[in-house]
Amino acid sequence: MKNSFIVLMVFLLFMGCGQKSSNHFNLLQGEWISDRRVDGKFLYYRFTDSLVQTSQNQKAERPYNVDGDTLIFNEHLVPNHLNLLSEKYEIVSLTNENLVLLSLMGKPTNRDTIHFKRFEVKNNIEFTHLGFESSMCFGTCPTMWLEIDNSGKTLFKGKHFASHTGDYEGKLDSEKLERIVQRVKQIDWEHLDEEYLASYTDAASYEVVVAAGGKKY
Repeated sequence: MKNSFIVLMVFLLFMGCGQKSSNHFNLLQGEWISDRRVDGKFLYYRFTDSLVQTSQNQKAERPYNVDGDTLIFNEHLVPNHLNLLSEKYEIVSLTNENLVLLSLMGKPTNRDTIHFKRFEVKNNIEFTHLGFESSMCFGTCPTMWLEIDNSGKTLFKGKHFASHTGDYEGKLDSEKLERIVQRVKQIDWEHLDEEYLASYTDAASYEVVVAAGGKKY
């Protein structure tokens, strides 16, 4: 009887951990941004079924998994190599709107708690074109112009100090285009200032234009 009770308790504990992992995994899906700067920057996480994109490495997605209350980011040390470098965080709190993570790396006294909010949809803009342009500075700032339409077609013109100079055309795949569509919907364009000026004059300037419904933002 005693052995049966122990087996039952272990089974219930296992099932509870599995249910918790499943709930955390489902709630994590989507995009999150930290409510304060960490090392000078806001942290951004985008979770899909098995991969996470982070602001620390926007060029690559990393595999991740959830084990009970532990969120684990894995990263290949060498492309296609079996060795993985992991980052671990305790999921202190997770709701539809808020995420709190406690870093499990380093000494316990130096571990940081980070609060995140889920990215919110702030408009229903269906853009026809997006434009981006950067200017020269007193150094080697790249000068370029980029336009993207709502079908994913891209036009790029690279000028001074750009990694690619000249005129280029391309096409975004549906996943990349959808990310841009959703990002446009997460910005309150109506209440942005016309320009944001720095206190110095030797830096490049950047311009972003969104064309939608006969209007430009």
